[in-house]
Amino acid sequence: AASRKEKNPFFNDEDVIMRGYLSKRGRFNKAWKRRYFVLVPHCLYYFPKHPSNDTTKYRGKIDLIDITRTYSQTSQNADDEYDESQTFNVVTPHRTYNFRVDDGAK
Repeated sequence: AASRKEKNPFFNDEDVIMRGYLSKRGRFNKAWKRRYFVLVPHCLYYFPKHPSNDTTKYRGKIDLIDITRTYSQTSQNADDEYDESQTFNVVTPHRTYNFRVDDGAK
């Protein structure tokens, strides 16, 4: 028999609005990295991969109250190999996050 899971230290499962994979462009290393995201009413958490247990540490989080703007991205570099319609940005006072919808989540 499986043991009862402890509560997730970051959010309650019943509070999850949406979860799934997106790609995120790094702040310094501009490569796209696939991350697992969990949206709850106050925050967007991201993990290196699907959290396999309740103690998996998140890689980062965006407090929704800090978001000042969102917009779709347009390609400024002909070498970018992605569909512009699948990319968007989230702006906070400290950083602009670049996201791309994974092929499997169109």
